[in-house]
Amino acid sequence: GVFGAPDSSILGLPFDPEAALAWLERFLAESGLELQQLNEQGLTMLTRETDNDIALGSELQAIWREVLGIDVEIESRPFQEWVEILMSDEAGQERPDLFRAGACVDASDADSFLYLMFHAEGDFNWTQRGCTDETCSEVVLSEFDRLLETARRTDNPDERLRLYEQAEQILAEEEAAYLPLYHSADVRLVKPWLRPTFATGGFLDLASWRVDTSAQQGLQE
Repeated sequence: GVFGAPDSSILGLPFDPEAALAWLERFLAESGLELQQLNEQGLTMLTRETDNDIALGSELQAIWREVLGIDVEIESRPFQEWVEILMSDEAGQERPDLFRAGACVDASDADSFLYLMFHAEGDFNWTQRGCTDETCSEVVLSEFDRLLETARRTDNPDERLRLYEQAEQILAEEEAAYLPLYHSADVRLVKPWLRPTFATGGFLDLASWRVDTSAQQGLQE
């Protein structure tokens, strides 16, 4: 598992159409908009040009329309173009309102995901959290950012867990910065006489695999 990963039974927002409609109505009231005006302005979701992403985008599009009455346009782009749009810091670059993305950890620690993807100064701050302008040349750190920085400097495991739980509560519940959809899984067939090990993130660690010669010989006899 990943150290600091949240307990999904405690953190996060459940599927709640009534609450979602209430938040939408609050947003429209604060913005001085009618739902029709919001739809006329247009909302866009960017996905990669793959069968899975296109199908997923279509399903979400239908749910948002049925539950909230919101029309979201799905734009699918080739992978390199998708990356360039999300990584661009050029002034005037049109950015999507939503985008489909995935992530796998480089280390079994929540920092590997939270800091890189969501900290205002992280390498992949694609949501542009804390940006003061459209080029994101300067950022303003939030309580969420400060929690992650403190967790990086803390060597007490219990304290780090508490800090990551607070950070995830802000990110997943107060900001609703991302919508978790599913976890990918790989299926591998391994010979019964092989003793496999897997590195962080499920990657193959072939250098540490071992052959049980006695088991192999027993199967061959």
